[in-house]
Amino acid sequence: GPLNWVKEAHGTSHDQSTDYLQNRMEYGLVSYADYAVSPSRYLLNYLKDRSWVLPKQTIVIPNVNKLGSRNADGRSQIESKALGKKKWIINSLIFFGRLEPRKGVFLFLEALELLYKNKHMWIENARGSRGLEIVFLGHNTILPDGQSVAKIVSTRLDKLSDLFSVRLLCNYSQADCERFLKSKTESLVCLPSTADNSPYVIVEALEQG
Repeated sequence: GPLNWVKEAHGTSHDQSTDYLQNRMEYGLVSYADYAVSPSRYLLNYLKDRSWVLPKQTIVIPNVNKLGSRNADGRSQIESKALGKKKWIINSLIFFGRLEPRKGVFLFLEALELLYKNKHMWIENARGSRGLEIVFLGHNTILPDGQSVAKIVSTRLDKLSDLFSVRLLCNYSQADCERFLKSKTESLVCLPSTADNSPYVIVEALEQG
């Protein structure tokens, strides 16, 4: 959804000049589009109610995920799988979402830098000198000043390379992401979004257990 939608849902206002620029660009892109595709009728109605100029052709394509069937005990397959583990071993931290500020990518970087700063408190649990894998799973974005978020991430984490091994997976499709998450059985998926509205990545992560 547009930035105004996110801000309104969280009761916050535009706090920097780039917010106003982004809002204007989003409005302009929609008004000049040949058609609009939305995951819900609700979002299209939201824009109409706020006097956005929508294309004559609008399409609703729901993004639906299934969280799995229930077992005889009433628990989902995901719940049973989680409860069945006696001990969690975390070898990977996965940031799952677009690489943009409101998804919490910079908050996640700050957390990693804090982990590095206090590595003496947990380093004995890491496997090898670069035992903890850090994965960024999501499309890259370009900031209003022209900087690539992926480049910023890579530059900042280069300083921590003696402890973390970093993978930037910015070109994966939704299906690729699902397969990757399913393969990472000893991982913790991190969703540090600072402003969002029930993002699909939460459902997708849960779906993969």
